[in-house]
Amino acid sequence: MLVVIFLISLIPTVILYFWMKDRLKDDPVYKETCRKALIKGLLSTFLVALTSGTLNLILALLIKDRDSVLYIALYNFFVLAFSEEACKMFMMRKLKKESYAWSSMETIVFMTIVGIGFELIESIVYGFITNAGQMLVRGVTMMHAVYGMIMGYFYGKAEYTGKKGYYALSLGVPWFLHGMYDFTLKEKIADINDLLLFMPGILVIVNMIVLFRMIRFLRKERDNEKYTAAIISPEE
Repeated sequence: MLVVIFLISLIPTVILYFWMKDRLKDDPVYKETCRKALIKGLLSTFLVALTSGTLNLILALLIKDRDSVLYIALYNFFVLAFSEEACKMFMMRKLKKESYAWSSMETIVFMTIVGIGFELIESIVYGFITNAGQMLVRGVTMMHAVYGMIMGYFYGKAEYTGKKGYYALSLGVPWFLHGMYDFTLKEKIADINDLLLFMPGILVIVNMIVLFRMIRFLRKERDNEKYTAAIISPEE
């Protein structure tokens, strides 16, 4: 039964992937880049494992009390959230160097797909340690895909406008949302304040709003793609 529920939980993510690959743009090179982005996302799990393992070792050497709020905060924000978001961004940048010049829409799509690749592997791991309800929630919310959307949106803005501050937001916003979600899920943290108790639910709602608004944005953007400033400059 759990295997069936696990497979059902993957349906929203799979639908999102094929919608972005097959419906947004009818271009063989674009479709191939989507497939490469998915592979980069799958492979990012190895880099995440190495990075988070190293950070976890450093944290364990620095702080012995694993029940302290400081340890829980650093573990969730750095060992988990930072390692995952930074590694996914690294894989996206690596793909970008190997690829053609992306439009803003394509940057969002490819970064989202990198997140999907990572989420698929992580879902398999969580399938062994979570219950049916948590599997379904993870499947519907598609948080890594949404973090990828946010990352790609700000990264594309940085490329298009030339404003480097967007690069910081590209990593910083998904990192903060991811870290805050993991941090406030911990029972000891939720007991500190009523707001923290409801924070995971609030962040899920924010996540779903971003997901649906970004899908609408992509549907509009496919007819009016904005390329980087270098591509649309008069010299070109």
